[in-house]
This record gives sequence, structure tokens and C-alpha cells, in this order.
Amino acid sequence: IYLRPMLETARIEKADGKTKLINARGITQNIIDEVVTVACDHAGELEAFSDQFRAMDLQELAQTIYRFIRENITYKVDPAGQQWIKTPARLWSDKEGDCKSFSIFTSAILQSLKIPHFLRFVSFTPGDFTHVYVFVEGLTIDAVQPVFNRELPYHKKKDYNMTQIARLSGIGYSNAQKIFFAPARAAFMLLLKLNFMHWSEKIAPAFFGHYPQLYEPLGLSKEDHAKAQLNLNKFLHKWHDTFAGDWKPVKKVIIETAEKHSLKAIKNHPWYNYYKYYDNWAGKPDPNYPDPGIGGVVSSHYNSAVQGIGELTLASALAAAAAIIAAVAGLFNALKKPSGSDPAAPYDDKSQWSGGGSGGNGGSGGSGGVIQAGMGTGMVVIAALVVGGMLLKGRKKR
Repeated sequence: IYLRPMLETARIEKADGKTKLINARGITQNIIDEVVTVACDHAGELEAFSDQFRAMDLQELAQTIYRFIRENITYKVDPAGQQWIKTPARLWSDKEGDCKSFSIFTSAILQSLKIPHFLRFVSFTPGDFTHVYVFVEGLTIDAVQPVFNRELPYHKKKDYNMTQIARLSGIGYSNAQKIFFAPARAAFMLLLKLNFMHWSEKIAPAFFGHYPQLYEPLGLSKEDHAKAQLNLNKFLHKWHDTFAGDWKPVKKVIIETAEKHSLKAIKNHPWYNYYKYYDNWAGKPDPNYPDPGIGGVVSSHYNSAVQGIGELTLASALAAAAAIIAAVAGLFNALKKPSGSDPAAPYDDKSQWSGGGSGGNGGSGGSGGVIQAGMGTGMVVIAALVVGGMLLKGRKKR
């Protein structure tokens, strides 16, 4: 039998009543990041209120939170084309919200009580994530559902461990993500700078437009260039969305590295410098389709330029960057290495732009490239296994 306790709601902090637009064109990952950030940064608004739950066992606690939200706050879908993320105090002030704000409220209580839990984002179709709730030690707290501890069958899920994230002293998830992956990003930038496995050479032509004069002298076909642009788009979205990286420093390192190798064959072309410094291109991380949202909010984009690469060796760089390598190496390895590596001829030398050339030293360097690729792949595998083993060992200790 569940006996509903009397809770003193006066202990909930007062909302400031302000509304702030975070991003006018957010995508689902931005929404997820902002939900987690708000849940971390505003948990203190319910600290005094949460003291009333301390004597409860987990089952009673979860049920009390669920019933409190169901009985005191109205579920309301966000207006079409808008996404709202409410702090716990604002949700209580408005007395209405959707699954995002319900989950933030629930998480704030559990964080205040130091109870490990997850924010679980789910999709019920093959599309993007559309719903979120709290999962704690086998119990589902989803006040959108009419029944306590009901978890609907989902197509896919993504869990965020709020205990680990909150330990970062309220930095919020977006910043926590930047900090957590900073060593991996720096190490991967070093690999790009070293032209490891010719990755910078392979991907650099994708930054330039569909001009035969800019890819044919590199021994690349129209199809090669199109594939490079597709894989570049995939890589930069992973760099941005998963590893919290800024794509502009990546572009700078890739092009500067490739200039020392293949791109010197096209450096004198007038469009080369145009694209080298062009930032408003279609392949950069940016939504190109309407985003359904979660329960229906927009969030800040990442802006985390890599701060230096330090004194990393190749081996240590491979180990530090293992997570990124595992996610993107296939995109680079699938591309053709440019074969044009002769010094650039003046632009008025029409022979330079006759198209299709195989390039000066490409043939003789082919076998060396294969050997380097083979050795590099082995090192990547070893690094991934070493880092993976360290992570598993660390988890067992906890």
C-alpha cells in the first residue's frame, strides 16, 4: 500500500521567470546536451526540497517522485517548431511541461540525494530520439506514463550517467564532453599533422568545390572527390557531435599538412585560396533537415578549439586518440590517396589543368603507402585494445 507523503513545496527555489533562446537551429543532439546540462547545473534548486525524501527506500522514493509530478504538473507538448527546456524551479512555477522538463526535475532530486541514475533518451521508430525519462536501478520514472514504472518498448536508447557527469562540479554536459575528450582530440590532431596513414592528404581535397581543376591534378576522379566529400561530412559531424570538437582547427591542420604533400600541385589555382579560407560550406556540421526534437529545445553548439598538442609521441597519440580512431578511421581509409605531388606550376601553364594526371611521384610511392597503412592499422588495433583494456579494468574496480 502506497501512502502519499505530505511534501513542503515551499522548499523549492523560486524561478527567475526569464526565457533565453539558446540556439535558433538546434538538432536532436543539441537538445540532449542541453537537457543534461540543465539537469546538472540546476539540481541545487531542489536540494532543500529533496531532504524530505532521504528516509525513503528506493521504491518509495521513485514512486513518490512519479506521483508528485503526475498530480501537480500538467504534461504539455511544446508549441510546434519550438523546444523548451525548463529548470526545476521554472517547471514548478509554470506547473506544466513535457518529458524533458519532467526528467530534469526527477534527476535534480536524485542528484541532491547522491543516488546513481541515468537519463535515458529513446526512439520508438528507426528515426531520431523523441522521448526521455529517468532510469534508476531497474526502476523507470516516467511521469508521462499513466502507470508507475512502465517502460515502453523502444527501437534504440542512449543512457547518460548523471552521477558521473554531476561529479564534474556542475560544469554541465556540453563542457564536460569538451573536457573529457580534449586529450583524444589533441592526439588525433597530432596524427593529422603527421599525415598518419595519409589521412590529411586523403580528406583535404573534399574541402574544395566540384572543380576538376582542383582534383584531377591529384589523380582523383569525380567519383573519388564525391566520396571524399561525403566521408568528410560524416567525419566532421562525428568530431562535432560525439567528441565536442570545433571543425575549423581540424580543417586548418588538414590543409596545412596536405599542402606539404599532394596539395602543392594545386596551390597556385585562384580557387584554392578561396576554398582554403571559406567557412560557409554545406558539409560543415549543421542540420539540413527538420528536426523532430525530444518531446518536442535547442541548445548551444560546441566551440572547443584544441589547445596545443603537447609532447606526444606517435604511440601515445594512437593510444590517446583510440576512441576517435575507432569511430572515424574507416572513413579515411576508404578514400584514395592523391597521386599528384609535383611542385605547383604557374596557373597560366595550361598543361597543369589538362586533367586526370597521375602526378609526379605517386607511382613510386605507392608500395610505401601500403606498408605504412598496414603498420598503422596494426598500431591502431593495439592502441584500441590497450585503451579498451584499461577502461574495462577501471570499471571493474568501481
